Amino acid sequence: MNALLVGHEFFRHQTLAIHLRRCGVRCDFADNLKDARRMLAANPFDLVLSNSILPDGTGLGLARKLAGQPVSVFVKLELGDSELWMPAIDHGRDCLGRASFSADDFSRILEEFADTLRIYSSHEMPPAETHESDLPRNRNKRTKHGTARKRESLVHA
Repeated sequence: MNALLVGHEFFRHQTLAIHLRRCGVRCDFADNLKDARRMLAANPFDLVLSNSILPDGTGLGLARKLAGQPVSVFVKLELGDSELWMPAIDHGRDCLGRASFSADDFSRILEEFADTLRIYSSHEMPPAETHESDLPRNRNKRTKHGTARKRESLVHA
């Protein structure tokens, strides 16, 4: 799984990248929107995490450009001393307006996301129009309802 982290903050504070690497995710970095677009044109990414405000645009602007592509995008919103992660694109489907996640909840969601993508590691990701109920369930269930069920709640929240 490949992730692109967009924003100068991700260069300075590597905490998120370290967490993603522990989940088996390869991380690349882009400092601004221009670099992110260039990298996205050259490489397929499964996940894009962006600051909401970038030197040359916004994370939401980047998300809108990626709608319909097989990628998931989350935008980081900073509110005073806290942060929220807003889902913008979920495997190509626009999901703006869905509930945002606290940093702790988002950390768990990233782990589940990585687990879900590992199911498809030797296969192509399902097309954007595939519904979660059509996907095979994760056999290594971490919760009562399993990883795939928790992922479904993100899409349909």
